[in-house]
Amino acid sequence: MAAYVNEYSKLDTPEKRYLPRWEVQNRVLYHFDNPGTTAEAYTKDMSCAGACITLGEEPKLNDKVHLTVYLNKNICFDVEGNICWSKKEKKSYLAGVHFSNMTPQTQDLVLSFAFELDRKKLAEHWFQGWDGN
Repeated sequence: MAAYVNEYSKLDTPEKRYLPRWEVQNRVLYHFDNPGTTAEAYTKDMSCAGACITLGEEPKLNDKVHLTVYLNKNICFDVEGNICWSKKEKKSYLAGVHFSNMTPQTQDLVLSFAFELDRKKLAEHWFQGWDGN
C-alpha cells in the first residue's frame, strides 16, 4: 500500500498541497532536450501536479523535461515538466518536477490510480479538518 507524504522534507514544513503526494516507485523514461537520449528513472513520490524522481544525472533548475510515467506495466502517460529543485543523494539526484501540461484526462487517470492505491488515505487528505479538528 502506498504511503502518503505529509511533510515536504526539503522545507521541513507541513504539507499544504490540495492534492496529496503518495510514495510510489513508478518507472519513468525521461529526456531533457534530445529525444534520442532517453534515460530511465523512478518516482519517489507523485501527485497530479508533479513528482519527485531519482535521476542518474544532475538536472539544472528550471530545465524542461519530457516524461513517460508508468502507473503499472500497461498504463503510462506522457507529460512535460520543469525541474523546480534538486538534491544530491548518494550516487543519484532527487529532482522535483512540476508538471506543465497535464490534461484533464491524464489527471483523472492519475487520481484513479491514487484512489485505487489507498482510498481511505486519499479521502482523509481531502477532507482533513472537516470534523472540526
